[in-house]
Amino acid sequence: CVVLATSGCGGPPATAPQATTKTSGTEAGSADKPTPATPADNAAAKSETKPGDSNASLAPETPDSDPKASRTRLKSLKVELKELAAITMVDQAARQLVFSPDGSRLALASLSPTKLWNVPALDGETKFEEFSESVAFMPEGDALLTSGKQLTNRSQLLDLKTGKARKEFEHGIEFPRTTIVTPDGKTALYSEGNSGTNIRIWDLESGKQKRVLKTKPQFWVSVMAVSPDSRWLAYPDNEDAAIAIYDLTTGEEHWRYEAPAGIGGHFQIVAIQWFGDKGQIALLAGDGPYHQANVVNKTVDTQFLGLSDDEPWCFALSNDGRLAAYGVNGKIQLWDAWTGKKIHEVSAHPRQTERLAFSPDNTLLASINADDEVQLKLWKIEPINEEP
Repeated sequence: CVVLATSGCGGPPATAPQATTKTSGTEAGSADKPTPATPADNAAAKSETKPGDSNASLAPETPDSDPKASRTRLKSLKVELKELAAITMVDQAARQLVFSPDGSRLALASLSPTKLWNVPALDGETKFEEFSESVAFMPEGDALLTSGKQLTNRSQLLDLKTGKARKEFEHGIEFPRTTIVTPDGKTALYSEGNSGTNIRIWDLESGKQKRVLKTKPQFWVSVMAVSPDSRWLAYPDNEDAAIAIYDLTTGEEHWRYEAPAGIGGHFQIVAIQWFGDKGQIALLAGDGPYHQANVVNKTVDTQFLGLSDDEPWCFALSNDGRLAAYGVNGKIQLWDAWTGKKIHEVSAHPRQTERLAFSPDNTLLASINADDEVQLKLWKIEPINEEP
């Protein structure tokens, strides 16, 4: 499965009961005492939000510096999904589904030409000539970095107004598993996919490779994310629930966390989301554990999500780290990751849900199913107003 930053594929359900475990990561030569991880500094929710409003938040309360203590006071979110738009197309195997930085466009990479739609109507389709199996928006939202097998080991930076390539360079990767661009727009990162298991780091200005990040050899990196300040890269580095934090400024590993035995997390990290401005990161493992880490303090707090017996196929985390979305057969489940509660479920597609993506302001969710006849849907995440 190929996914971008916040979403992933495949993983058995959790069997552990709901619990929380706080633990410190490890680093050679480190003698620092662990301190509590700091959750997102979210503002109180507004009853109504507009797509594209980056200040919108669904969080009803702002947790304090102790995630476990905060959860005892938090009430689970009360939201539901309402279908806004849907289109049907004949397509092949969705690879990446990603919103533009301002939430106004939605891009799909698959085994057919790359497509782009306006949000929220899913109209104004733009189709590019070449296929790309991995895409990333530039921070300004005016260009798309595309890679794929048909591009014969190269990337194109497509201008979304003209549809033409601003620049093109050969990276030598036959099938990039994932492509991301740092928030400052200076660097592109590719996981090698069929060409290997490493991550290649490229300078977008010069079109030249900076370095190769060696990862564990037994699996492809299918999800990775860069911190808002473009300093740290987070990626899963083995088949268990392990996460590596790499410093892009120094070229050295900053921290590595592996879930200890007994708290779950024996399946690969499938979704990663940076949030806040204090080094906070949310991690979702395929079997249910939700890890909230602080890469500055090097601490982790774990919350178990009581997944159903059905095996989830797709995963996504909202941009504030609070909502977790699962594709379970043709259904979509929403979980409040901070309280560990399932809060909504909807029948979304006739076949397996293949990809999920949250909009940047956390008010929209995009979904697409796996089949020859593909349905792409856009959902509004609506707060449920309770009677006083």
